[in-house]
Amino acid sequence: MDEGLGHLFRARTFARAALKEHEVRLIPIIDEPLEILFYDLKCEKRYVRYDNDIIGFIRDFNPDIVLFDLTGIDTEIIRVIRRFSSLVASLSPVFNNAEQLDILFTRSSRFKALPETKIYGSLQYSIFNEHVSVIDDIVYERNLSNSQLPVAISMGGADAVNKTLTVLKALVRLKPSFSFWVLLGEGYEHSLDELVKVTKSNPIHEVVLAKTSRSMWNVMSNCSVGIFPGGLTTIEAVYAGLPSINLFESKGHLDATGKELFESGACINGGFFSDGSLSQLVSSLTELHLDRSQLMEIRRRTKGLVDLHGCERVLEKLEYHFKQKASNQC
Repeated sequence: MDEGLGHLFRARTFARAALKEHEVRLIPIIDEPLEILFYDLKCEKRYVRYDNDIIGFIRDFNPDIVLFDLTGIDTEIIRVIRRFSSLVASLSPVFNNAEQLDILFTRSSRFKALPETKIYGSLQYSIFNEHVSVIDDIVYERNLSNSQLPVAISMGGADAVNKTLTVLKALVRLKPSFSFWVLLGEGYEHSLDELVKVTKSNPIHEVVLAKTSRSMWNVMSNCSVGIFPGGLTTIEAVYAGLPSINLFESKGHLDATGKELFESGACINGGFFSDGSLSQLVSSLTELHLDRSQLMEIRRRTKGLVDLHGCERVLEKLEYHFKQKASNQC
C-alpha cells in the first residue's frame, strides 16, 4: 500500500459506529500484515488483495449501501456494483470516479459541483482515528516549556518514498536543541538503520523512534508541534489541539485536507514537499523554538473546529437518501 493508512483508520472508526444500528460487512483491500488493524471489529470481514476481488463479496451480501474509503476504483467495478446496491457513496473526498457516485463526503465546504452526485462538504463530516484524544492544557503547556522543543514527525502510515528519512535529515541540522519523536506506521517497511544513523549525526538533539498504531496519539501528546503530510493526521491534530506544519504531495491533497483549516490559522501550510519547503520548515521550527507563543495561538484556534460526531452525521445522510430512493421506487 503506497498511501498512508488514514483511510483504514477512518473506515474502522466508521464501521464501529455503523455497527450500533446496522449490519456491516467490511472488505479491506490490503496486504496481509495490515489485517491486524481490523482484528477487534465485531463484524464480518473479507480481506482482498485486488480491487476486482470485492465484486463477488458485494454480490453475495447484496447491501443497501456500498461506502468506499479509497482514492478511486475502476468505473466498470462501480457499474457492476450498482446491480447489487441502491446507493454508492465515498467517505474519501479524493475519488477518481466521483461523478459515478450517488454521494460524496468531503471536509471542505469548497468543492466542485457534480451533476449526478450529491456532495456534503464541511468539517462536521470529518471522521478520523478513534484513538485520538485531546491533549490536556496542562500537559501541552508542560511540553511547550521544555528547553528541547518536542516535535512529532509522522509522514504517513506507509510512507512509500521514505519522506520520514528526508525530513529527519533536514531537521537534525537545526542549531537550537530539539526532541524529535519520529512515528513509524504499520506500513513502514524501510530499514531503520538509516534513521538510526541520522540520529547520531547531531548529538545536540534527542531522537525517539516509535513504531505505532493505536498508541500514536499517546506518543504525540508528548509534543508541541507536528510535521505531517496533510490528510487525516492533520485533522486529528486539530481535534487533539496539536499545532502542525504540513508538507503536501499535491494540490489535490491540500484541497482535500481543507483550506479552511489553514486560512483560520489552525495549522500551517508548509507548501509542497521539496528542498525549498524543507528549508522553510527548518526556518519555521527555528522561529517557533524562539517564540513559542505562536504555538499557543495556533492551539487556541483549533478549539471546536472538529468533533467526534462525523460518523453520526454521515450515517444520517446515508439513511435519508436510502429511504428517499426506496420511497421513489415504490
